[in-house]
Amino acid sequence: MKLHLVSLNDKPIKILMRDMFKLYNDTYQVLFGMVPMTDEQMLKYTSEFRPMVDARTTSFVYNEEGEMVAFGICCPALDHAMQKMKGRTLPFGWIPLLRALKGKNDTVDLLLIAVRPDLQGLGVNAIILDEMQHKLVKAGFKYAESGPMLEINDNILAQWARFENVQHKRRRCFVKEL
Repeated sequence: MKLHLVSLNDKPIKILMRDMFKLYNDTYQVLFGMVPMTDEQMLKYTSEFRPMVDARTTSFVYNEEGEMVAFGICCPALDHAMQKMKGRTLPFGWIPLLRALKGKNDTVDLLLIAVRPDLQGLGVNAIILDEMQHKLVKAGFKYAESGPMLEINDNILAQWARFENVQHKRRRCFVKEL
């Protein structure tokens, strides 16, 4: 199977986002509590996420049939900008937010990565991570924050083994029988 990377310049953003949300539905359906997105939701989120989608922070992998088989999306971290805004966007609160999105920022938030279920475990995620690492370093980012992941998910933890990483947050769910 031949795979290739596709950038935002290669395909219209609406097609990329449509393919991305369809792949999201296929990939994450095995997770407990996941509800697939409807076509209406996909259209809504496409318009909402469009301003955040940047060629520096996205990676899309397609096969030779033109089907998206994997994607990775991250965005500049906004936590420090939100603190500087102190809850106010007007009159000048939007400036730190704009700087964080387009200028001074050395940290990205890794939002989402998905690989088609039949290709998981074959190294397709390595294509995404390699491409993202090159793009992010070139764009001047130094740090990346990942989202919550299960402590027992050895596949996810193994993909971070080749990177210098520090676990500084932990979330757990506990069950108590009544």
